[in-house]
Amino acid sequence: MEEKKIVEGIEDRAKIKEVEPETKHIIAISLAKKNQQWDSYFDLTLSLGNYYGQLGLYQEKLRWLLSLEAQIEHIKKENRGLLLNNLGLAYDSLGEYQKAIDYYEQALSMDKEYYGERHPDVATRLNNLGGVYDSLGEYQKAIDYYTQALSMDKEYYGERHPDVAAFLNNLGAAYYNLGEYQKAIEYFTQALSILREVHGEKHPNIAAFLNNLGAAYRALGEYQKAIEYFTQALSILREVHGERHPDVAASLNNLGGVYDSLGEYQKAIEYYTQALSILREVHGEKHPNIAASLNNLGSAYDNLGEYQKAIDYFTQALSMYKEYYGERHPNIAASLNNLGLAYDNLGEYQKAIEYFTQALSMYKEYYGERHPDVAASLNNLGLAYDSLGEYEKAIEYYQQALSILKEVHGERHPDVAASLNNLGSAYDSLKEYYGERHPNIAASLNNLGLAYYSLGEYEKAIDYYQQACNMLMKFLPANHPNIQTIKDNINRLKHKCED
Repeated sequence: MEEKKIVEGIEDRAKIKEVEPETKHIIAISLAKKNQQWDSYFDLTLSLGNYYGQLGLYQEKLRWLLSLEAQIEHIKKENRGLLLNNLGLAYDSLGEYQKAIDYYEQALSMDKEYYGERHPDVATRLNNLGGVYDSLGEYQKAIDYYTQALSMDKEYYGERHPDVAAFLNNLGAAYYNLGEYQKAIEYFTQALSILREVHGEKHPNIAAFLNNLGAAYRALGEYQKAIEYFTQALSILREVHGERHPDVAASLNNLGGVYDSLGEYQKAIEYYTQALSILREVHGEKHPNIAASLNNLGSAYDNLGEYQKAIDYFTQALSMYKEYYGERHPNIAASLNNLGLAYDNLGEYQKAIEYFTQALSMYKEYYGERHPDVAASLNNLGLAYDSLGEYEKAIEYYQQALSILKEVHGERHPDVAASLNNLGSAYDSLKEYYGERHPNIAASLNNLGLAYYSLGEYEKAIDYYQQACNMLMKFLPANHPNIQTIKDNINRLKHKCED
């Protein structure tokens, strides 16, 4: 899913190359600072920082932008918001979302003071705040920021402007993340319509929006439609950029993904391999996008049952991410999860649990307790304990995952359905282990009742609570606190149904 974050400043490599090699650029920055040529110092330092960002060297980008912030009193007021915004983007790229929010909010405050409440730069800051909340899984908050930004740009530019299209696209991305794929498609389609009007049929941003439509249709299971959109995007990008460009690689990765979903793993591997070849040619051996492609290849081999090969790719990706981000980053957590899944498939469940636990810890550190990626890690831990036959523990993890997903996505989302399915599967396994009557079976029935209660499906909840109560009464006295609690739950739900 491509989300447009508006990055300002001199970012075109061609502009950098006017003062390259790199050493000459750094000397020019030093001279400008020494001579107190602050406008020149600002432009050169910002452009170098953003150049490093394009290379995926986010720590280096941050270093240069922080050196610029140290001289902020010498920077023109109209450029201060721009600098703070780019610092926010640097922390955003590193997964340090709270720091990103702090800088975006400073930039927003400064630009409101300089430009007033309704200005395109103010809209950009709101948009970027939306982006970081989107990354944090706070999709409704993201939608609020995107909506404010969209309203402001429509007021300033009118209905048919590229920035309006960008904000419509971002709203689509937030609804996509919420699992509201039809709504996402509506926003992506509106954005695409504006860009075609502005740019014609052949433009990189049109390809980006076609890719997003493809992703939405893939999520809906409409794979042929997804392939059509991804293929259109690929055709445009090849025409605009030639065969060997990172955006071409991204479209090849997307096509690989949809063939992966179709179970055509060899075809997926072909596309992933083409993408990896382009990215290595462009970036060299080490880059976050290369790590992402290695992860994709690992997933395809995992699906093929070639688990050791999958582990090799996941390990390479993990090593590369650590080189770029340090030890703690959401992309590192994703690679740890992938390794956990591969070891789970190999039957090495304790090793899988170690990787899932590391991933869970990292996700909680970055996102907090209530995020879809936290839920995914909890679900994976449930799967591992399920495979080990520790069904009660598995159910606990599934229950936690379900609670988060219901809170984030609401009651009607594929991931919520998958969590319910896992709970049901673990309960069935527990019955095989203990037989039809056991206190632990009763506890699981109670958990299933709680799950359906949280989803608002009260009749189903009552049914599971009643089964749990009946079973416990065979093992415990009728006045036992656990039995009384379940009876209270049943009575409360019956009143709700009557209301």
